[in-house]
Amino acid sequence: MQQLTTTLFSILTIGVVIVLMTPSPTWAGNKCKGKSHNATFGMRKPGDKLIHKEHVKSGWKFLKFVQKNVTYPAKDEKRKYNITYIQITDGYSNGHGGCASIAEGGVGNDHVKIHIKSKFTRGLDFNITIYGMKPAKEKKFKLF
Repeated sequence: MQQLTTTLFSILTIGVVIVLMTPSPTWAGNKCKGKSHNATFGMRKPGDKLIHKEHVKSGWKFLKFVQKNVTYPAKDEKRKYNITYIQITDGYSNGHGGCASIAEGGVGNDHVKIHIKSKFTRGLDFNITIYGMKPAKEKKFKLF
């Protein structure tokens, strides 16, 4: 009888651990909905051009999230352009991708920091494309 009780307790304990380790949308903290987690910010404008393109790919981590930051421009680069449009494309169309959000700057600014976070125990595969244009120079008027 005691052996049966010990076995049942062990099975119950393993079951509870499995339930607690299985991610749910609430626990994952991922606000993305649907199978594809693409995002766009701003809109293309006449005269803007491609100023940055980056492919962010990272494998999964056991019982963890994968997080990456994409920064434009790089620390050693000058800020020459105002951002007009940001396109973030999730390479996973099966719902296993992650979420991307703007952490700093963005459209209308000369810099942006994009934070990407995977779903729990999943990897990342994102293409990021940024368009911008040089800021208009102020014209100085002479009165006389």
